Amino acid sequence: MKKWVTAIIITAAGATTGYWYLSPYLIMLSMRAAIKANDAQAFNARVDYPSVRESLKIQLAALAFEQTDESGRRIRGAEALGRTLGLAMINPMVDALIRPETMMRVMDQGVIDFQKNPGSDTPSNAPASAKPAWKLERAGMDRVLVLQDDKHPSRKRRIAVVFDRRGFADWKLTELRFIDK
Repeated sequence: MKKWVTAIIITAAGATTGYWYLSPYLIMLSMRAAIKANDAQAFNARVDYPSVRESLKIQLAALAFEQTDESGRRIRGAEALGRTLGLAMINPMVDALIRPETMMRVMDQGVIDFQKNPGSDTPSNAPASAKPAWKLERAGMDRVLVLQDDKHPSRKRRIAVVFDRRGFADWKLTELRFIDK
């Protein structure tokens, strides 16, 4: 009898640990299913939009305040003024950009397209060749980075989607990161 109780406890602990470990993968699968079904409500349940907006605003502000351009030349004069004026537009631009349709497109196609009308193309209409591969990496017990495996040589940055754990095995998309290649 004692062996059975021990076996049941070990099995339950193993199943619980396995579920906890696999939970980010399960969340990604449910988000992909929501994208394929064009179900914004199911997708939205996994996204913390205020956190995503704030992270994007911080990154764009940091890019605007970089003091050099791509060639290493120091930015001065009108170009610096233009970047400062652009900084004033970051908040409303990000607030308008980070919506369910856009976030679904990011997860489906791996791009944030500033030119496209957010409602003009559903994420599931993208050609299969345009869809990126995603690689999940753990960044601690409570954070998972899902990195875009972008092999496109002309892009200088790739997107990482950050999930933070909420509760035992519930994960929310809380951040978009632009990572230099």
